[in-house]
Amino acid sequence: MTFWSKAADFFWGAESLPLSLMVVAIFLLLHLFLREDRQSLFNTIGFYLVCLFGQFVSGLLHAAELLRAADITREVFVIGAGITVIRLWGLLIFRKVLPSFKLTLPRITEDIFVIIAYVAWFMVRLRYAGLDLSSILATSAVITAVIAFAMQDTLGNILGGLALQLDNSIEVGDWIKVDDISGKVVDIRWRSTLVETRNWETVVFPNSQLMKNKFVVLGRRTDQPVQWRRWVWFNVGLDAPPPKVITVVEEVIRHTDIPNVASNPQPNCVLMDMDDKGYARYALRYWLTDLVPDDPTDGMIR
Repeated sequence: MTFWSKAADFFWGAESLPLSLMVVAIFLLLHLFLREDRQSLFNTIGFYLVCLFGQFVSGLLHAAELLRAADITREVFVIGAGITVIRLWGLLIFRKVLPSFKLTLPRITEDIFVIIAYVAWFMVRLRYAGLDLSSILATSAVITAVIAFAMQDTLGNILGGLALQLDNSIEVGDWIKVDDISGKVVDIRWRSTLVETRNWETVVFPNSQLMKNKFVVLGRRTDQPVQWRRWVWFNVGLDAPPPKVITVVEEVIRHTDIPNVASNPQPNCVLMDMDDKGYARYALRYWLTDLVPDDPTDGMIR
């Protein structure tokens, strides 16, 4: 048997062609339907090609009679190729198949299932390589404790993300305010929560931060439509009777069709203060139904 024949036999097994065809088919399907995830797809398929090249290198090592190095190299890149396949199947199931059945799960659910599949695949390959997993698990308690201590922030973020999802503290689409930052929750991942602000910014909050600190969910109340009360302040001279000012302002607002202003509860005007300069300070309170155009709607109210 020639050098190249030995290399090819070791590198290209009976399952290699069907597996590669499956990877290409899933990639093309996801590339067609998941436009927003194309960069991730290209990274994944690139990693798969690297793993194929690594297996080819293992074939060369095997043909050169470097059997131990060939076995280790091949096993490493087989694990990598399996991770790629799991990643593609995760994208297909959670971002295409389940949404087609009107079942959209949080991103953190996808991340956790995929990570569990990674660990299971890694353990299977270790077992296939001849390692005794029971002895490894029995002697790794100290290592596990050290790793858990070193990764306590990461574990806190994972558990925080799960807790946020399980108790429905926040959901994708909610508007939240953390300190002086407010925006719309667009994704809850295994490590962080992404919030898009009105200033076209994306703020990344570690899940553990949201669990440890208070935050405000804007415009949400149980069994009620999304609406957020806004205050528009204005001054009027004390020569105008407050009851008349309140009546006129409420009548004008209630009979004017202004986008994103709720009709129920109705807008109302209240006298808040009087100063020594001859002015009364009023507030018009209304309910905003779309939390994006807050300042523009305030402007139309004024």
